[in-house]
Amino acid sequence: MAGLARRWEEASRQRNATLNSADRILLASQVKELDKEIEEAEKELAEMDAESDDPNRRHLDFEGEIHQIDFGEVKERIRALISEAEHDGEASLFLLQNSIALGGKWCLDAIRHELTQDTFDFKSHPIGFTPNDRRDEYVILDRLAGRLNVEQVNDDLDRYAHEVVDRLCASIYIGSAVLIEIHQWDYFHHQERVFKWFIETFWVRLARSFRAHDKRRNAKLVVVLVADTTAPAELLLAHCCDEMSPNAEKMRMLPLRNWTRKEIERWLSKGAVKWGDGQTIIEMADLVYNASDQGRPLLVYEALRKHVFNKR
Repeated sequence: MAGLARRWEEASRQRNATLNSADRILLASQVKELDKEIEEAEKELAEMDAESDDPNRRHLDFEGEIHQIDFGEVKERIRALISEAEHDGEASLFLLQNSIALGGKWCLDAIRHELTQDTFDFKSHPIGFTPNDRRDEYVILDRLAGRLNVEQVNDDLDRYAHEVVDRLCASIYIGSAVLIEIHQWDYFHHQERVFKWFIETFWVRLARSFRAHDKRRNAKLVVVLVADTTAPAELLLAHCCDEMSPNAEKMRMLPLRNWTRKEIERWLSKGAVKWGDGQTIIEMADLVYNASDQGRPLLVYEALRKHVFNKR
């Protein structure tokens, strides 16, 4: 299965990078065949898993399905974006704050899940930084350039941004969905300056280029800035738009919150608990909720690992 996935990624990367139409058709056919092979392999694995009560298997299922506890508001926004994209495409920039504490990685799983349900051509570009990086505008473009096979430009920020935007838009086709995750925003030394450049220069250019793209029909472009802390209020005031009057060239907030006892109970009743009865589900939901500071997503995860899946 891992070998098939690597072959699919390589063929998909080559298809997105090539400018030769004949090569693109050949590579697209290759990707389609690999999709079928992966689908068949996943079906066989699913049939094997369905016959097994292996706790390790259930733990892996839990890891992949925890996003279904909630994120309802986030899913509604992505579904609205998908609906609005039907004719002229849609591009949106989101900010996700307090990612670690409030389950940001599962929120991103929920976004991926919604986007992949509506396309045969999903592209994901997660990028991040380390404390040793230069931590300025160039490092964002360097990471994106690495994902898009763009040659680095070290002395002209505007030209560099232009080339990254052009290559990104060239990779978008009718009906495709692109998710860009930019992690570790907390690492930047001059957050206000980098935010201002990213939104007012890079994002505005990208959003306008997308709207001018002749293959944008039913295409979805979603960019998520991920921070583990809360951005200063003045930054949010300057660069975020109100949900009641959205602005395609500004940033929108992704609402994260604690999970309720009822949401945890409903999720547990989908098959996570393999013993006891209905009362067992209620008692386990109470335990997880109370042990997680009233539904703090990261603590819910740890409580589920310990009390339901016996992982310590």
